[in-house]
Amino acid sequence: MVYKAVGLEFMREYNRISLVRVGVLFLVVLLACLVLYNNPLPKSYVFYQDKNTIGNAFEVIIINKNPLDTILENSSMEDKTVIITNLNDAWAEPNSIFDLFLESFRIGNDTERLLNHLMVICLDEMAYNRCLALHPHCYRLHIEGFNFTTSNAFFMSPAYLEIVWRKIEFLATVLEKGYNFVFSDTDVMWLRDPFPRFYPDADIQVSCDSYFGDSTNVHNLANTGFSYVKSNNRTIQFYKFWNESRERFPTLHDQRVFDKIKYDPFIRKSIGLKMRFHDTDIFGGFCNPSKDLNLGMIKKSELDIILEKASTEDKTVIFTNLNDAWAEPNSIFDVFLESFRIGNNTQKLLNHLVVICLDEKAYNRCLASHPHCYRLRIEGFNFTSDAFFMTPHYLEIVWRKIEFLATVLEKGFSFVFTDTDIMWLGDPFSQFDPDADIQTSCDMFFGNSSSINNLPNTGFNYAKSNNRTIQFYKFWYNSRETYPNLHDQDAFKKIINDSFINEIGLKLGFLNTAYFGGFCQPSRDLRLVRTMHANCCVGLQRKINDLHILLDDWRKFMSLDPSMQQNASWSIPQYCRSKIEFLATIIEKGYNFVFLEWRKYMSLDRSTQSNASRSIRKQCRSAFSALELRYSTKKNSHEGKLEIVNPHLFGKVKPWTTIKRT
Repeated sequence: MVYKAVGLEFMREYNRISLVRVGVLFLVVLLACLVLYNNPLPKSYVFYQDKNTIGNAFEVIIINKNPLDTILENSSMEDKTVIITNLNDAWAEPNSIFDLFLESFRIGNDTERLLNHLMVICLDEMAYNRCLALHPHCYRLHIEGFNFTTSNAFFMSPAYLEIVWRKIEFLATVLEKGYNFVFSDTDVMWLRDPFPRFYPDADIQVSCDSYFGDSTNVHNLANTGFSYVKSNNRTIQFYKFWNESRERFPTLHDQRVFDKIKYDPFIRKSIGLKMRFHDTDIFGGFCNPSKDLNLGMIKKSELDIILEKASTEDKTVIFTNLNDAWAEPNSIFDVFLESFRIGNNTQKLLNHLVVICLDEKAYNRCLASHPHCYRLRIEGFNFTSDAFFMTPHYLEIVWRKIEFLATVLEKGFSFVFTDTDIMWLGDPFSQFDPDADIQTSCDMFFGNSSSINNLPNTGFNYAKSNNRTIQFYKFWYNSRETYPNLHDQDAFKKIINDSFINEIGLKLGFLNTAYFGGFCQPSRDLRLVRTMHANCCVGLQRKINDLHILLDDWRKFMSLDPSMQQNASWSIPQYCRSKIEFLATIIEKGYNFVFLEWRKYMSLDRSTQSNASRSIRKQCRSAFSALELRYSTKKNSHEGKLEIVNPHLFGKVKPWTTIKRT
């Protein structure tokens, strides 16, 4: 009986404890339901068992997450980029703009996958419900006091202005949350993936109603209905500045205000914003339709990527080419790069240098010492050895270079091409003629930068990208067939006399050797020097030896007090001048022109000479000065003697120090 009584008492106590447990569990569930019911925002719930609790007790963590954060996370790409459009009920009606917008993604070339990253900002309840029926990422934007339905959002109405300015404020918030975005009006059809066509160096890039050929030109007529914006401090500041500008221009909508503030010094000088404008050939519209429907299909090539990374703000690139013979350690390439590092304000230009590598060894060597290396492949040729002058390998290199540079111009990039045996000792851009289309260096410069009688050396030239230069480079390349036994430079000398140059209106300029000198005609005043070329010199090792001496001369010059620099001079060429061919080349190339012009003058009698063409006399005097020559004649005789005033420049080669012609 005692055991039975104890058992009954135990059962009663167990039942009481069970009732308490059930009651506690009921209260917890009730409390959770009340919290869920009274909070209007969606919740994310995480239930997990706490290891420190006893028995079956669970802790409930309720995380409040902003709906915008959730949608941004769900729709963003790996690099935190989202595509954003906005919608009200008028454009969301069945068979209206929104349906067409979504359809463009589905039928576009490689665009359907981008729908996964599209977020639709819905401005009213009808648009929100319609969006939810068609698309997974819909965000309801509430603005107190406004109803953005069909009836009141007409162009420039208060409701319309509130929509466009609230959009700018919203996009600023997206940037602050660390997300990049492409904003697209719903009447923009997505027919190809736009991302390969975006400029990697720009903070903001916008489409245009009218595009004037230069992506950096702020005079392009922008249309902010399509824009790509990176999230950074510059863009966040810009969007806030844009939104605040509403007060300065209260009667204008967001795009008109953008057209005003894009000129403001705050944009580029204060915050350093990099702004670009999209070419309508790729991002077209009814104002300025794309002409080539295939253009947008072109994928970004390795060359496109390198050009964009290396180009200056005005889309200019510096090129040189390289094979393994010139890329060997302590060879020309090392000396070339060293000149940029010790030159006057030239080291920064290395950021814009692209090295065209003609073989795998040169490419690997380039990658070890420079960031912008492009491997140019030519079927059937292997450029691993030194390509001797006028061999098939040499000719293939120089002509393939012209073809390649024509391609660069067609891509919209201007360039400076430089042989690797040219030392960059000063920034050359300040000496370029802004009116010329193409400017080339000279072996011999006769004082007139527009005269085709100068002796050009196309190892250094500057070409602007325009229709004239594109046509010229194609004409130059095609002249390979006209002159099959000539290299590119000799063909250039032939074609610059062709009537085709005048037909296309090409403006050709020749660079003064006072600034762009070489071993043929060295710059006399080192304070003016921009580049020095190891021209009029045959043999790789001779070039290397003299270029090392040249850089030593330059270091000594740069170490001098400015008051002493005017007396500095070159001690080169030394190894190159030992060859009789060096001076013979000078005589053959340069003096023939001088004698031709001078004989015209000397053939006249004394009375006629005084009235002779000024241009003949001026050209001859300029040429004599450039060549450091002195001409004297016997009295009452047409026999003349031409003397080299400064034999040091050409070496002590007696047979050539005095020249007579009748």
